[in-house]
Amino acid sequence: MTARPLLVRLAHGSITKAETTAIVVSHFEGLAPAGAGAAVGAVDRILRGAISRFMEYGMLRGKLGEFFPIPTPTGELSAQVTVVMGLGEYDVFHKKMTDKKGKDPELMRKVARRLVEGMLQINAASFATTLFGAGGGGLSSDEAAFDFVNSFCEALETLDKDRRIHEVTLVEIDPAKLPAIRRGVERVRQGLAETFQMELRETRIPPVEAVLPSFKPVMYLRVRIEEDVLKYSIQTDHPVEVMVPRRINPQAVNQAVQRVLAYGRREGAAEFTGPPDRIEEALRSRGRDLRVELIPDDIMELVRNLTGAFNMILSLDKRLASIPWELIYDDTAQRFLCQLPLGRQVQEAYSSFRRGYRDARDDEINMLIIANPTGDLAQAEAEARALKQLIDDQIPQVKADLWERTQIPADRSAGADIIGRLNTGIYEIVHYSGHAEFDEVDPMRSGWIVNWDPREKIEAFRFENTPRAPVLAFHNACQSAAVPTGVRRGPEVTYGLAEGFLKAGVNLYLGSIWDIDDRAARTFAQALYQMMVIERKDLGEAMVAARAQVLTEFGLGEPTWASYVLYGSPSFRF
Repeated sequence: MTARPLLVRLAHGSITKAETTAIVVSHFEGLAPAGAGAAVGAVDRILRGAISRFMEYGMLRGKLGEFFPIPTPTGELSAQVTVVMGLGEYDVFHKKMTDKKGKDPELMRKVARRLVEGMLQINAASFATTLFGAGGGGLSSDEAAFDFVNSFCEALETLDKDRRIHEVTLVEIDPAKLPAIRRGVERVRQGLAETFQMELRETRIPPVEAVLPSFKPVMYLRVRIEEDVLKYSIQTDHPVEVMVPRRINPQAVNQAVQRVLAYGRREGAAEFTGPPDRIEEALRSRGRDLRVELIPDDIMELVRNLTGAFNMILSLDKRLASIPWELIYDDTAQRFLCQLPLGRQVQEAYSSFRRGYRDARDDEINMLIIANPTGDLAQAEAEARALKQLIDDQIPQVKADLWERTQIPADRSAGADIIGRLNTGIYEIVHYSGHAEFDEVDPMRSGWIVNWDPREKIEAFRFENTPRAPVLAFHNACQSAAVPTGVRRGPEVTYGLAEGFLKAGVNLYLGSIWDIDDRAARTFAQALYQMMVIERKDLGEAMVAARAQVLTEFGLGEPTWASYVLYGSPSFRF
């Protein structure tokens, strides 16, 4: 049989301008579309956030080998179809592709086979792609070009017997990388000369003007646990560190965790009473001990150096969600991690389908404020009313509905009435000011206390059944983000009331990990929304400012400032 013809174009420019049947961009599991310089981010902007929305809905995950085609509206891109190709978790991909001793050739082969299968299914004889694994995957341009083209040709030989796919364009925005890409492709051409008649052509496609994101970019600090070893990875728009090991003593970690949590539980009165300097030194000492037990010095230094340019997301193994990472203390920077714009992401096995917003004839955002359902928290009620007034006065795009006990119909309980409101599915934001309870024996039975006599609780698992979860849920209640404490083992570990909302598809969950003072909670909430609504700050920056306001008014003797934990991106902005 004659050698198979294959045209490989090396193109300098933006993949958004490639004229071909389909364009392909890669995506790592658990990461949002990257910043202005990344192909997936550029394509997402041109598609008006379509890739981001599919991720939010849970339809696009980035699993290894995932082939996700998106039809392109006429005029948006030159290609007819945009394909998002999943590469799995970035640290695993990087480790397997760059480890000289344990490099896994099957990884790229699996991706290439799925890519060819997908292209045949959508009847695409030609396509343009960025190099898988270059940049974000940690591979050099030469290595990435060789691995991809070699695996792609193997997949063509196996799956495309009719030789339908005959052209591929490798697109690179940086002209300095083109010679290395050419070298990688040349190596493949020489090695497969008997089976492929490969033609190389260099071309140029127009660039696009870079559009800076309106929000601060994020860095991911990924922490895995394997037996008694933590493995740290840091990802910005490229891998900074991958799988840095740290052996831990679980008993010592648990003791350090309990010592930190004693501050919030108002235990250890001798250390946490008296002059502010005494309290600060005690808390710093305990936060320092927790850092020493958990985080390697080189990882801490990278976090310190990067957080000026990036907000941070702690991407945690579920068994590590119970550690109060926010109260780790950095001696060099003289701050706790919670004094940075910081959010959490818990790696989960489940998939939540996040329903899209209802069709609307305006840009109105709906907010439900639930005020003091038990009737015994005057400050919570005042907080909720002040919040509604703030929203009504300062941001007309948000329609705030205030729920109060006086609105409960005679034939319904408080819990049934609140669930009924949530079941309408119209609210993008839910703010709860009231009591909550954490059940350490069965965390999914943690919930909101909405009545004392008779006692009525809305358990976390009931939130999973709501038709459409809010984008942001702020639960300004005692223990609304509490978790079982310490390093936990086994796959069934849960992390409290937050889990019910996150499983229901909430993008952003903000709650407290211990009992909070109602006056300090009101101060935090007002400062938070003022910074977000009036100053238009990112959620993470607003949290930093709100913590500082609570400290200014109440001092370190009141631990409410340190109680709040955010699950989701700190770069969210109204």
